[in-house]
Amino acid sequence: MSIHCPRNARERILVYGTTGTSKTYSWLNIADWHQRTRSTAVFHVLDTDNSVIDELEEGYPHLQNVTVYPTFNYNDFRTNLDKATAFINPDDWLIVDMVGELWEMCQRHFTDQVFNKNIESHFLAMRQEMERYNTTRSSSDKEQKRLNPLEGFVDWPTINKLNQGAMDQLCLRNISHVYCTSKAQQLTAQDDETVRDVYSRFGYRPQGQKFLGHYFRTVIFTQRSKQGWKLNSIKDRNRGLLEGQDLTNFTTQYLKGIGGWQLV
Repeated sequence: MSIHCPRNARERILVYGTTGTSKTYSWLNIADWHQRTRSTAVFHVLDTDNSVIDELEEGYPHLQNVTVYPTFNYNDFRTNLDKATAFINPDDWLIVDMVGELWEMCQRHFTDQVFNKNIESHFLAMRQEMERYNTTRSSSDKEQKRLNPLEGFVDWPTINKLNQGAMDQLCLRNISHVYCTSKAQQLTAQDDETVRDVYSRFGYRPQGQKFLGHYFRTVIFTQRSKQGWKLNSIKDRNRGLLEGQDLTNFTTQYLKGIGGWQLV
């Protein structure tokens, strides 16, 4: 018997939370279930956090169904996506751990290509230019010049397109199941109103581009509890919701309990 999704629609899951709240554990639990039930599914993992191999060696050394792709920059992300999806099957899983890092990769790639320098050097140079300009102004001149390292109507649309291209390939042009993790980022007054409306119940949104959650059918927020971790559904597709449920086994609690997966 193997664990099986009873529908043609594939899972598209985003799990986000603060450090140490079971985000990686949950997809490893799915991989463990697939191996123990002799499923042929393969887990292709884009590791942007440089931690998955450690997690496997320390807690899941027996897993033979996981392929890890170290992913440290935007070119890595697109290249590894191409590799992972070239021969991927519908019952396989494409994992990105952590997908929120993609937004930072897009910005770094942009400054490398447009300004021919890394993003740290670019931001420092712009700050130095602003300081030089302001120290030469008259002491009676209250207006201080502010230089934006990345311009809103010039740079950010391009950066957003880089992010969109990668996310479309990951979620919209991929036939397998998708599971992604992300760190939690505290909501602020600067966040878009539609973003605050979705995530205000818990005060945290996924790290990364502000509309990251729109790519996923299932978004789950994890948080620490006295028993370990709690799962809370932010959104799901015509399914029951997890409301502060203590996490013991993600596969049985979510895939089977909420998603209707079966052993066949």
